[in-house]
Amino acid sequence: MRIVDSPAWRALAGGCKLDRDTVGAIRAAGFEVELLGSGGGGALVAGVARPLRALAAAPASV
Repeated sequence: MRIVDSPAWRALAGGCKLDRDTVGAIRAAGFEVELLGSGGGGALVAGVARPLRALAAAPASV
């Protein structure tokens, strides 16, 4: 077992799971994700998340 996959890693890193699909989880929670970049073999992701409902519920301009 690699150290980054172990329970010790999660305890030291505040529950961080390097194999988690973070972007997929954000999208599943109802957000649109605009990816700005990634690195570390996909473990590091930079982006912006916007609620999908806010886009649909935006008031019409008068």
